Amino acid sequence: MRIVESNGPFDFRADGVDLAIRMRLPEAPPSHDADVTPFLKHYVGPVVSPALAAQAPDLASLAALPRLHTRSFFESWSEWEAASGMTLGPAAVNREFDHYFYMLEAAAAGLGVAMGPWAFVESDLASGRLVAPIGLIPGRAEVCALTPKGKATKPARRFRDWLSAEGAATPAPPGSQQARPAKGANPLTLCPGAL
Repeated sequence: MRIVESNGPFDFRADGVDLAIRMRLPEAPPSHDADVTPFLKHYVGPVVSPALAAQAPDLASLAALPRLHTRSFFESWSEWEAASGMTLGPAAVNREFDHYFYMLEAAAAGLGVAMGPWAFVESDLASGRLVAPIGLIPGRAEVCALTPKGKATKPARRFRDWLSAEGAATPAPPGSQQARPAKGANPLTLCPGAL
């Protein structure tokens, strides 16, 4: 199996792609050329370096930090606002990165606050390299495997099935069950058990 990292458009046949992994919104139009298999629940929340988090003791100061974005899922901030019920307002500074990796490195370096998907920030949160000051919530997007419509190869089907099994076995992030801060709670206080 050959794995190629890319977040741009692709053509299964012309590019020799057997399976692609993409973030998709459930209401996205059906794919005309792909069978789409959601395999991982998406949890998301603002993540920031511990030093920068110490400078942002409340939601207003967190919202005032430079906002980091990735080109592959620019709508992550608006998705989080809709799901959390919190409104941050426009950012004074927006910084855009080609890949999640670069965006999360920038967050760890203290360049701003990033919208971090659980699948990408789990180890950084566990190590304390990043913090999620208000926790992570279920996002609307799903991580999906795309295979050529009705023409998936046997290795691609096996890989897709393995992804589905791994996704089903992946635990939700600590504290993710709380989509909105509890009534009267400090909005930057994580619910019990959160990282």
